[in-house]
Amino acid sequence: MMSQTPVAHGAMRRFAGASLALGGYLLLTGALFLSPFLLSQNAIANDVFMANLFIAPVYVVLGILLFLGGLLGARGNWRTGWGSSPWQALLLALAGGGVLLLVYALSGSRYYAFGETVSSLPPYLNLPVFLVSLALGAAIFLLGWLWSSR
Repeated sequence: MMSQTPVAHGAMRRFAGASLALGGYLLLTGALFLSPFLLSQNAIANDVFMANLFIAPVYVVLGILLFLGGLLGARGNWRTGWGSSPWQALLLALAGGGVLLLVYALSGSRYYAFGETVSSLPPYLNLPVFLVSLALGAAIFLLGWLWSSR
């Protein structure tokens, strides 16, 4: 019985760290996908932004749940689970959010009205950016799991 407690504690610590990192990343991703509606008042009237409007809230809700779950799982274990603090998980979330911001800004689709050569609207979510966001989320969870196990 005594040998199972440290293993369970270690697994909970790793899951809590990975959940914190992924939850933070998903919150940032949801905010990024909602940003066209803050940057342009015409985005809500344009159908190409509907993917942003439907996917972003899902990311935000999942991010909140995972972040809160990570906080509850790591409750009282900051010193043993993450060295001195949970900042490593938040650093992973910020790094992943920064990478996704670059990918979204460079690879997000642009809407050009008839005759426009420069779009007045921000980029919208397309399939490659969505797939990159999923892959980055998986990588952040894995890195959070591995980093918190040290």
